[in-house]
Amino acid sequence: MEKLLDDILVDIKNSDINHTGFDEEDRIFIKYVLTEKAGLNLRNQVAHGLMDFNEYSFSNIIVILSMILKISKYSFTKN
Repeated sequence: MEKLLDDILVDIKNSDINHTGFDEEDRIFIKYVLTEKAGLNLRNQVAHGLMDFNEYSFSNIIVILSMILKISKYSFTKN
């Protein structure tokens, strides 16, 4: 079954019951950049073709690159 990105971000939330080891600041940053309507919401804009060529700015590239670097510090294992 498919999972939405918001569901994945909820699943990696670190709590007393679910020890994921994922920093809450990183999770909130990813959610802000990709899915929050009050944030950048880049996933929705790119997936649905809502961005024009000139809206693919250098600042968006830097934000995405920093998000990739934040994710790259984690090691993921399949259970």
